[in-house]
Amino acid sequence: MTHTAQVRHRWSRDEFDRMVLAGVFAPEDRLELIDGEIWEMTPQSSLHATAVRKAEEALRQIFTNGFDIRV
Repeated sequence: MTHTAQVRHRWSRDEFDRMVLAGVFAPEDRLELIDGEIWEMTPQSSLHATAVRKAEEALRQIFTNGFDIRV
């Protein structure tokens, strides 16, 4: 019996961006690159979007000048 090793390729941000520009993914695809892996994401629910917005507001009040808050 022959065994073959599986090798997982970790994508770089540059490789992912080039695939997007080349049209590898459909425009409506909801994808995220996390630790070199491409994950399909489900759309945010209204409750999730509200929680994210409220967390952003709280962080902006705490971390003011000199900090960058990205959502």
